[in-house]
Amino acid sequence: MTTGEGDRERLERAEAQLAAIASTTHDLLDVEDATAMLQRIVDRVHDLAGADVTYLSAYDAPTDQLFVRAVRGSETGRFLGMRVPAGVGVASEVVRTRAARSVADYEQIGALPRDPEIDAIVRAEGIHAILGAPLLAGGEVLGVLFAANRAARRFDDDDAALLTAFASHAAIVLRIAAVLDELTASRREADAARERAERLAAETLSASRLHGELTELIVDGGGPDDVVAALATALQRPVWAVGVQGEAIWGTAPVPEAGRGDLARAVVRSAGTGRAAVLERGVARAAIAVQAAGERIGALLVGGGTPLSDLQRRTLERSAQILALVTMQRSAVSDAEERVRGELVLDLLESADPAAAVRRARQRGLAVEDPWCAVAVRVAEGDRARAAARVRQLRGALVATVPEGCAVLLPGGDAQAAADRTGEVLGPVPALVVADAVATLGGAGEGMRGAGRAARLLRGLGLERATTTAASLGPYAAMFDDDGGRARAFVDAAIGGLIAWDAHRRTDLVATLAALLAAQGSSVAAARALQLHVSTVKQRAARIRAVLGEGWDEPEPRFRVEVAVRLHLALRALERTHPTA
Repeated sequence: MTTGEGDRERLERAEAQLAAIASTTHDLLDVEDATAMLQRIVDRVHDLAGADVTYLSAYDAPTDQLFVRAVRGSETGRFLGMRVPAGVGVASEVVRTRAARSVADYEQIGALPRDPEIDAIVRAEGIHAILGAPLLAGGEVLGVLFAANRAARRFDDDDAALLTAFASHAAIVLRIAAVLDELTASRREADAARERAERLAAETLSASRLHGELTELIVDGGGPDDVVAALATALQRPVWAVGVQGEAIWGTAPVPEAGRGDLARAVVRSAGTGRAAVLERGVARAAIAVQAAGERIGALLVGGGTPLSDLQRRTLERSAQILALVTMQRSAVSDAEERVRGELVLDLLESADPAAAVRRARQRGLAVEDPWCAVAVRVAEGDRARAAARVRQLRGALVATVPEGCAVLLPGGDAQAAADRTGEVLGPVPALVVADAVATLGGAGEGMRGAGRAARLLRGLGLERATTTAASLGPYAAMFDDDGGRARAFVDAAIGGLIAWDAHRRTDLVATLAALLAAQGSSVAAARALQLHVSTVKQRAARIRAVLGEGWDEPEPRFRVEVAVRLHLALRALERTHPTA
């Protein structure tokens, strides 16, 4: 090639390089995808420099390492993503000197440090000659642009100038990408901050509305279930209320079974700190104990797919405090109401002016002209408070505690039904329950006195549990002036021999005697009632006469025997229904 041809070729090459640089400069005005732009620069260098492999590595200053981000001409595909450790090879030398560096043959690299993994990649590609130019921006190294050949050669100043020019463009791309990343991050952070602010504003507004709603609830006498419902609406989350045993209370549905142990432990933690306890898993995300006067009365559990914000937790904690306040308020009102109702009961039963007591009852909306039942409940002293609390659960009940137990007034005129209802609600509490029906509430005092006489008779006779009516025991109570001891002595004197005979010989002479008395002495009628043969009844009648004496069926002794039999059988029936504790 002549000198003129060589100069023309260099000029043409220079023009092509200038055109490529100009084109790349124009591209810099519209950098959107840094990776694609870096790959375009690598492609142009590859074509202009006539390199076998061209690649660009980004520099990470904190770790002093380079990472390949764009490559052209690789046959193994191992260049992309390759990591160059600190101080290794031509790349680290370029970073250190901030100037273009080259080696004519990588195998003759000399004193430059080597890395076995990079050596393996270079050998696999068959690379020998390497030229690297730094990507500089404001004196800071952002990376290195490389041109490599598979044959040994020396790169001249034109090669270094070309690579350096494109390296400068690549540095601009990386700088623009960094600025765009910062702008994107700032925009995202701003968006996130705006979302947080909007969410906080919404939560604050919701909390403010909830506070107003709860204030109105307290003023209007709302209950705990109203507070729970308002909280669920404000948080837009499911809310459960549980009692001290984990049961659903205050109008909420039962808590799902899953995670019950974690929930219970969270409530205990909350009770100790007075703050909401956060749960990382399970149906509930937070739990707070509801405590009144230092005593835990329940807990609130809040569900949802995401953790509660700080404001939502504070809202939950304030709601728990308000719930405790409402509960205490209701409890105080209920206690005051029970005291008033108890005082009204005592007025109706003991007032020297029953008409005035009835007027007060009418003013309280009670149906004073309807039938009522007076129920005497006799319990041990230690059980009185528990018994009174249980009896108050009866619909329409008026309850007062008295020295012997409870005095109860129930609407309705069925004494046995009133006694049964009272006995059922008392449950395991040992008690004597005697009811007496009265035509109007004004007769409550007389009815309670009759029920009380019958109850004292039963207690005197040794019974601790029974449910009956005053009518069934009234004649005996009146006859013996409700003295159980005298009644028992009377029964023993009249038919004690027969009772002892039955107990020792497992016979049933007392029942046979009752059947004969009911049949006016007819053995045939008594046998029919007892479903026995007539001869059996006659044999038993002879034994009865032998035990009681020949004259037992004379009018006066017969009357005493019949009273004793009826009282004895009544007591046996009550004992079978409620065995003595």
